[in-house]
Amino acid sequence: MSTQTLIWLFPIVFMLHDFEELIRFRRWMDRQYLPGIRRRLPAFIRANLDRIQDETTAQYAVPIALEFILFSGAALLAVETGWMAPFNLCAVGVFAHSFVHLGGSLWLRQPIPGAVTAGLLILPYSAVLFNRLVAEGLLNPQMVLFGIPLMLPLFGVYMRLLFAVSGHITDRAR
Repeated sequence: MSTQTLIWLFPIVFMLHDFEELIRFRRWMDRQYLPGIRRRLPAFIRANLDRIQDETTAQYAVPIALEFILFSGAALLAVETGWMAPFNLCAVGVFAHSFVHLGGSLWLRQPIPGAVTAGLLILPYSAVLFNRLVAEGLLNPQMVLFGIPLMLPLFGVYMRLLFAVSGHITDRAR
């Protein structure tokens, strides 16, 4: 498989992962989060989930669509211009985010939305992608190692921004 194909697979793998989140989100919030899990979470995680607990699936889909546009643009830049920085940042971010799903599932002792595809799609895809990019000199291994701790706090800020923009979009659509 070519490197360009691996890069173009990124938005597809991301969407398959987020389809799992979209499909499972509302039911998980109603049946798992609100009745029992909410009180077991640290305050900062609870605050983030409380902020989106009343969103419909359609409202939850808007930030996912915005991410898809961003990730597709980063893939396009990487393939067509060779500028890898935006793509590498997105790929490391999604890789790091998969550990949120997996860690949350382990901590809660039950799968949370996105955990299945994080383990079965994101991690194996990321291993293949990163190995290829490093072998071709398109990604520095230190970027992955140092990028993960950097990406986790930035991800929270990024998601707040995405949900703020999506709230503005969905409010205007009403």
